[in-house]
Amino acid sequence: MRKSWFITVILVLVTVWGFQNCAPGANFTESASTDPEAQGETPTPPAPPTSSLPITACGANKVRSPNGACICDFNNGYYENASGLCEKASAIQDLCAPRPARCGSVGQPATGYVFDFNSASLSSSEVSFSSTASRLTRLSGSQSLVQESVCGTNRKVLQFGRGAGLKFIAGLVAQNYSVAVLFRFNYQDAANCSGTWARILDLKQNSVDTGLYMYGSGTSRNLQFYNFNSGTARVSSNQYAWVTYSKNGGEITGFVNRQLQWSYGDSGSWSTLNSSKEMIFFKDDTQVANEECSGAVAKIVVFNQALSKDQAECLAF
Repeated sequence: MRKSWFITVILVLVTVWGFQNCAPGANFTESASTDPEAQGETPTPPAPPTSSLPITACGANKVRSPNGACICDFNNGYYENASGLCEKASAIQDLCAPRPARCGSVGQPATGYVFDFNSASLSSSEVSFSSTASRLTRLSGSQSLVQESVCGTNRKVLQFGRGAGLKFIAGLVAQNYSVAVLFRFNYQDAANCSGTWARILDLKQNSVDTGLYMYGSGTSRNLQFYNFNSGTARVSSNQYAWVTYSKNGGEITGFVNRQLQWSYGDSGSWSTLNSSKEMIFFKDDTQVANEECSGAVAKIVVFNQALSKDQAECLAF
């Protein structure tokens, strides 16, 4: 009897509470009212789960790009060298600056072959020069003699399209030799320049990928003898540079505007001229083809000797 009375009291209380909260004007808040769809709003998608993995640092001189990749910090002057490391680019030495006073006491090398395009003329198959009996063979592609300004002097240069190279038969050149080239490359777009390498000089009849290149990305490049590391001086698109390369036994050295860029021991003999003694300029090999750019050349000099560091740093063009 007592239990029945207690249950009756509970039922009465529940009924009264329900009537008060459901009556018109009652202050009743439905928990579902927080649903955006019920309120006519567009639901906000749930946030993606956060990863518990730490964000790792990119490494020395690198930054993270918008897509999450680690790249060299180009904004602060770093570029990716041939080893995949980010290296600080150095300011390129002024091509047109006077040579240092000390150069007056440095003996100049005996010149072997001078190809000055200011005195050049073209035939269908070769480039001839009034200053030398030697000739350069024209390889396939567009070439023309035009006037351009080099260090403030208006002179004749040979403009060439991408892959339009030149060949020199260096029959009398010894295995210790040097080559200097005054030229520019156009790095502006894929139509004028391909990939990250641009061939300057080939020594193996275009049969292997080794040789002298400008290497890099964007609109400036560094001097490299592939596959060694590149130098640090960045040469911009269509900027003339005086590149000097010298072989002395098993050692090779490279200069840009008389400034040393690298010196390596060539244990693989990649710098050794083969039996044909051919030097091919601006046209890439057939092993990894099309690494070449359009541009112009003002002068090529081939020396029948290695140049010392002092001679290369004082070499006039």
